[in-house]
Amino acid sequence: MMFNSYEEVEKYMKQRDVIGIKPGLERMNRLLTRVGNPEQEITAIHVAGTNGKGSTIHYMSEAFRSHGYQVGIFTSPSMYGLRGHILHNGLPISKKNILSIMNELYPYIQQLDQEEMAPTPFEILTVIAFRYFAKYVDLSLIETGMGGREDTTNCITPILSIITSVAKDHQALLGNTIEQIASHKAGIIKPMIPVILGELEESAYQVILEEAKKKQAKVYRFGFDFTCDNKRQEGTRQHFQWKTKTIEMPICLQMSGEHQVKNASMALMALFIFHQKYYPLNKKYIQNALTHTQIPGRFEKVSEQPHIIIDGAHNQAGIDAFIQTVNEQYKNKKKQLVFAGFKDKDLKEMLTKCIPFFESVYITTFEHPRAIGARQLQKEIGASNLFVEEDWQELLRGLITSSSSKEESIFIVGSFHFITIVRRYLLGE
Repeated sequence: MMFNSYEEVEKYMKQRDVIGIKPGLERMNRLLTRVGNPEQEITAIHVAGTNGKGSTIHYMSEAFRSHGYQVGIFTSPSMYGLRGHILHNGLPISKKNILSIMNELYPYIQQLDQEEMAPTPFEILTVIAFRYFAKYVDLSLIETGMGGREDTTNCITPILSIITSVAKDHQALLGNTIEQIASHKAGIIKPMIPVILGELEESAYQVILEEAKKKQAKVYRFGFDFTCDNKRQEGTRQHFQWKTKTIEMPICLQMSGEHQVKNASMALMALFIFHQKYYPLNKKYIQNALTHTQIPGRFEKVSEQPHIIIDGAHNQAGIDAFIQTVNEQYKNKKKQLVFAGFKDKDLKEMLTKCIPFFESVYITTFEHPRAIGARQLQKEIGASNLFVEEDWQELLRGLITSSSSKEESIFIVGSFHFITIVRRYLLGE
């Protein structure tokens, strides 16, 4: 069998969804071996973390691209279907390239199916990414799908590893304690390969430090080996001073929220290590690149009138960062919240945190097997400013029509899947 169109590939991958999530690397290693181990041919930076992975990667990507590098990104979830998981200089991989690589992989996928080692759709996608990056890019920025130790992407030997954060998420697969989750993230640390750590609880740090010592991996820790000082907001831009023991650099971001200052700081540490160990980078290029970085779905303004912000805050740590940013920038303004999420998240606690900061909170839902019903979620929470509308499009039309004041803002928050479909709808994509 051969795939004749990208649409056939999409259909095939959707059919394989029944395989589900399968931790472990044996299937990946077998498939990679049969296609010639493309993962050994890429120069990669590997990024794990509960939150902040995508943003940190985007900052690095912009900086490397400003120096003329061809940069690949493997990321999840995707805002642009299958193709959006694999980016080349910020653009999704072409349908033609996915089709070509998939036809190359298909006989090996069949062999593994017959051996009862059926690769999951995400594993196949990861191999497509490695195959493409080995051929077309200079630097690959690889984001873990979930955890780290047993994650599909953990078959590479990167030039650098980054663990952005450790918080509770995906507990069914990663464990219920911060220490257990940290152990999964620490699994991406490789022998003698430096690792950058974001702001971590002490218990998570100790678990990761232990792994780094075993692997003789040099650790660069936020708040110790590199810091950000003199933070200030000027209009819509954030300014701060990034420092290590030997360098100091003023940085300006258009991305909102203190968490983005931390994400940019980790990206800067990675760029500085690259500069020291591999090839020199230009300070001005880096500063300009970070200033111009925009990240879809991360506290992103998608409309001016009415003022609409979308944010993929899909776990408790994400909601904490979202609320902090709202309070910093919209404290005395009228605010409406639209929320929808997956039922395997702690939505009750997330929503309960949000309710005091918004005049009205609207629960809605969307088409996805994991999406929670709006009324089901409402039953778990009692609040006078809480409303339900099962049809999210009807809800948005009503809010947009009734929003007359420039002082009023609509915030749309929840799972990345929900944010993606809302973003397309609002931008007319």
